[in-house]
Amino acid sequence: MSSLVSGLDRRTLVRGMQTRDALSEGKVGKRLRELLQQWREARGANGAWAAKYYACEVLSMLNVVGQFYLTDLFLDGHFGRIATEGIGLEEHDSVLPILAECRISL
Repeated sequence: MSSLVSGLDRRTLVRGMQTRDALSEGKVGKRLRELLQQWREARGANGAWAAKYYACEVLSMLNVVGQFYLTDLFLDGHFGRIATEGIGLEEHDSVLPILAECRISL
């Protein structure tokens, strides 16, 4: 976690700002300037982490699309037909198995 914030220490930044005295003493402006300065110094330091994150997101999307086509291949194209026609299909048109059935008798 500490590598993600690149040296920003929240405890140091908010020390003394929990009370109303800190606001009345005019220290808020100084603390905000310090926070802004640390933010400027740390900006851009997480570019490698962001690139890895977006690469994982792209791989995840490719995984989903690949699973869709692989499932469609195993079901001889019926899965794609159900996905494109959607709600307009009758209940018995599904090629996916019914896993459970619930019957209530009073």
